[in-house]
Amino acid sequence: MKLKILKETKNEIEIEIQDLTHTLANVINKKLNDLPDVKFAGYTMTHPLVPRPIFKVITNSKISARDAIIKALQEVIATYKEFQEKYRAALAELMG
Repeated sequence: MKLKILKETKNEIEIEIQDLTHTLANVINKKLNDLPDVKFAGYTMTHPLVPRPIFKVITNSKISARDAIIKALQEVIATYKEFQEKYRAALAELMG
């Protein structure tokens, strides 16, 4: 997965993430919008067959847009690690 910054100021960033489908893009977008210092977060897909969402994030002055992206991605990673651990434990229990 490659990240490409298209535009950046302290409180605004546009970033393209290659090889990312709507599934994870929606999760990242939700995490961004849950951050209290994010005023706006959204993404677009330039073409339905090309998985490259472009995220736009605007924050207040308490956190930079880059830091908001980093925080949201860290939260997504933590959530999926927890899910993976619980899934493996349940599977191990089921398999006996």
